[in-house]
Amino acid sequence: MSNRPIITGIMACDLMGAIGKNNKLPWNSEEELEHFRKTTIDNVMIMGYQTFTSMPERALENRQNIVFSRTARIQIKENIVFVSSLQEFLSLINDYKDQKCFMIGGAQIVNLFLANNLITEFILTKFKRTYGGDVFFPLHLLENWSYIIISEHTDFIIYKYLNPG
Repeated sequence: MSNRPIITGIMACDLMGAIGKNNKLPWNSEEELEHFRKTTIDNVMIMGYQTFTSMPERALENRQNIVFSRTARIQIKENIVFVSSLQEFLSLINDYKDQKCFMIGGAQIVNLFLANNLITEFILTKFKRTYGGDVFFPLHLLENWSYIIISEHTDFIIYKYLNPG
């Protein structure tokens, strides 16, 4: 992993790990979205196809976007690249070693990246209540990671987890 860029996970979940409901965020928090925007702007975002289709167009601007998709292959914009496998992603990611790279989800991609030890650190916003959802973050996979609290807000806390490996 030493020659590859550092990949930081960045996501938000509720107390039960919910990250999505009906292909949307279960909450409506401008403050949390602003944190996400400020953190990822002018950097590389890595995501699954469902996450890509659920995002507003402006969220993809001023960022290089790498989208995992088994079917989409056409580069629709200069800042969007599709990959169909982890192997294809790994051959491409070295092109971005001078940029910050953020894995933004969803559930399949976070599981894939954590299972393959590709995440060095994880910025996780945890809302202080449950919202319900149909897609969940695998919180148990971060149990052995150390963490610090970056900031605490009325509705959520932002943590930074560090990979023990």
